[in-house]
Amino acid sequence: MKKTLILLLGITLLYSLSTSCESGKAKVCRIHGVMEDNSRDGSKIFLVPLIKPTNDNVDSVEIRNGRFEFTTDKLMMAIIRVELKHRYGIQDLLIETEPGDLNVKIGLQSSSNGTPHNDLLQEWKTRTEEFHKERQQAGNSINFLMRSGDSILADKVKRQADSLAIVYRNYTNELKKTVGEGPLYDFFVDRQ
Repeated sequence: MKKTLILLLGITLLYSLSTSCESGKAKVCRIHGVMEDNSRDGSKIFLVPLIKPTNDNVDSVEIRNGRFEFTTDKLMMAIIRVELKHRYGIQDLLIETEPGDLNVKIGLQSSSNGTPHNDLLQEWKTRTEEFHKERQQAGNSINFLMRSGDSILADKVKRQADSLAIVYRNYTNELKKTVGEGPLYDFFVDRQ
């Protein structure tokens, strides 16, 4: 009986140790970054919390051979950004530091993939950029038509632009429902 009890306690202890190690691993976000080119080697790149960044909670690493890596166990929305003096031509990248391996490419058109929420965030970023481009084109067309005296066609273009805005808002709301609770959900709620 004692041997069985000791064996069960040993198995339980081993199981709890192995699951605690696995759960510790699962809570870490590893960001594997690649720059478009090596021209910024030696520069710093930052992982900046979107909400309340301070000197104490901003992480930085040096870019080497066009690559960089961050590891964090804090779940948050963050921005990856190159130091100011080397930022020209580089697009900041919004990410969620969810557990897992996140691959990011930093350059003129920065992007990310590899974790569920960041894949959704990248999809949203692409759709948002398309929406803003369409809205800008519609605005330019409306201004041109109004200057040309064609208010009827300008109104038609405005109604089409308003429809695009509704479709985009609905898309964002559906994405928010897909995400559920957490930093990404809060980000979408704050954008309403």
